[in-house]
Amino acid sequence: MKRVSQISGFTIGFIISITLLELFLQLGEINTVSNTEPDRVIGSRLIPNSKFLYFNEGFSIGEVNDYGYYGPSYSKKRGAQVGRIALIGDSYVEGVQVFERNHFRNKLENQLNQGSLSNRYEVLNFGRSGFNLNDAYCYYQNFVKQFNPSLKLIFISPGDLVDIGAVTSRPHAMLKNENIKIDYGFIKSEEYKFKESTSFFRGKSIILGYLYRILKLLKENKYKQILFGKFALTGNENRAKNSLEKKRESLSVLTKEIILKLRDEGCIFVLHSETRTNEYDYLLQEMKEFSEVNEVALINLTPLFDKLKLSGINYQYWPVTNKFGHFNEIGHNEIADFLYMSLIESKRVSVDPN
Repeated sequence: MKRVSQISGFTIGFIISITLLELFLQLGEINTVSNTEPDRVIGSRLIPNSKFLYFNEGFSIGEVNDYGYYGPSYSKKRGAQVGRIALIGDSYVEGVQVFERNHFRNKLENQLNQGSLSNRYEVLNFGRSGFNLNDAYCYYQNFVKQFNPSLKLIFISPGDLVDIGAVTSRPHAMLKNENIKIDYGFIKSEEYKFKESTSFFRGKSIILGYLYRILKLLKENKYKQILFGKFALTGNENRAKNSLEKKRESLSVLTKEIILKLRDEGCIFVLHSETRTNEYDYLLQEMKEFSEVNEVALINLTPLFDKLKLSGINYQYWPVTNKFGHFNEIGHNEIADFLYMSLIESKRVSVDPN
């Protein structure tokens, strides 16, 4: 009986401790519960009106708007004489490393509205972490289109052009009978089923969210790299990595068809590389050549980044954490200015003369 009593006491104490820790994390806003949930059409959606805290290169606090994307709550219906610009891309566009007031979305929108008396402009942030070109295409077709943007900017970094094939967590565009079709077979995957079955608990508890991420790392065998860094890859794994790095692939047929399809829908591609060497930089050159032949509209950020480098300005370095990563506040500010001038000079937006 004494042993049973001890076990019961330990269990009750453990539950109380975990509950108090959960309350401390939530009430103290040390972190937030997951702001995403599984979605059978887009894979994973941002939960409307959910909050987030970001600690990595920088620090920011923000929330998802009423309609499930970052920034002001612009509804699906676009008003008269409103120019609506959709920013579509990966975590560089998502930009949760900075506060919303410092994101290039906000500055670009302010610049456009200050320069125009007859039109009003809305700039919507549809960036999603981890997205490549295939993901951006599916997200545009399944979600972004509903908001009726008049101008669509697709942000592309070198790795976004690599055709990695189907994934198990979101829809995937594929070629079928020479036409692009979106495959939703991800909903049958074990990864998606696991995410769906644990969604409720992750949306209520920070600690359970941590446990989910730990289990995910274990299932994907990524914990070794986190714990041991470059020493995690040895023997055959290291040789396989070196072999993969040496493999140089051109733009796939599917990638080219996606580019052409988005071109036909009036999308403009915004090209950018990174401060550090990127093994896929050559794909950006291939895309520029392909775009020139096929009249694909481009905005190339390379001249801007080259100018910043010559001036000794690193737009991806975060002094506070001594890390290289996403665009910092300087980068966001410079990108907004560059996009504004590019859109004005190309007459893709209309502002009143001074």
